[in-house]
Amino acid sequence: MNIAAAHGIALRPTDTNGEMVTPTGIAAAAVLRTRDTLPASYKVLKTGIGLGKRDFGHANFLRAMIIEDADTDGKLYIIETNIDDSTAEELGMTMEKLFGAGAYDVHFEPCFMKKNRPAYMLRAIVPEKLLSTAENIIFANTTTIGLRKYAVERRCMEREIRPVAISAGTVLVKKCWTDGIVRYNPEYESVKALSEQTGISFRKLYDEARKTAEERDNA
Repeated sequence: MNIAAAHGIALRPTDTNGEMVTPTGIAAAAVLRTRDTLPASYKVLKTGIGLGKRDFGHANFLRAMIIEDADTDGKLYIIETNIDDSTAEELGMTMEKLFGAGAYDVHFEPCFMKKNRPAYMLRAIVPEKLLSTAENIIFANTTTIGLRKYAVERRCMEREIRPVAISAGTVLVKKCWTDGIVRYNPEYESVKALSEQTGISFRKLYDEARKTAEERDNA
């Protein structure tokens, strides 16, 4: 329960007489999850199944999958708006809601508006299917009364996330590649958790994880 509360993980009651979420399971979910909801359509990259011995009156197994959004190469839109009278808290909440809805990226840029008012330009990148949802989130949570939107294309590197064992423990590292270009990027939350657990600096763990991942592939 403490892990669920600390990481904002949604729970729901069931009619099953028994524990359906273990401390180990919810800890794994807290560390590994990347969003709160599944994409509308996705491709399965890898899958694994674990079987339990307890009789719940139905199949007792857990399936875990590494998935990729099936709309990766679909049409994308950029939504922009300039805002000079929303609070920092409102803007931060708007960003969280946009990411929660499935936006690929959200950021702010400082700008100046009429009468030399300092302001921020909110920019969000969303798939076409979420365009209306993202627009309504911005209208409902900021003071803006108008938006700009235009279709864009993007190119992404191939990528996979893998666990890498280092001297202090295990870190998740994202490998990205395209046309002979390869990068290894340790996952922030994974490095942060190990740093807090061991007291070793974030940078030291990050550098070791990246170097280890590179050496393992080149061995």
